[in-house]
Amino acid sequence: MMTVHYKCKICGEEHRSPIAFSDKKSFESSTLVGNSFQCPKTGRLESYDKKDMVWREEA
Repeated sequence: MMTVHYKCKICGEEHRSPIAFSDKKSFESSTLVGNSFQCPKTGRLESYDKKDMVWREEA
């Protein structure tokens, strides 16, 4: 299974993105700017762009 993750600007941990993509090609061709994600640990919001996200394989 493949998913998009981001490194949280608040807690510093890597979390699964709330934005889902059907495949890597969809992710790579998307334009993602100014998306607000909530830190799962603190509940605070921060803004993320595509450069903050990475496509990862999960075990």
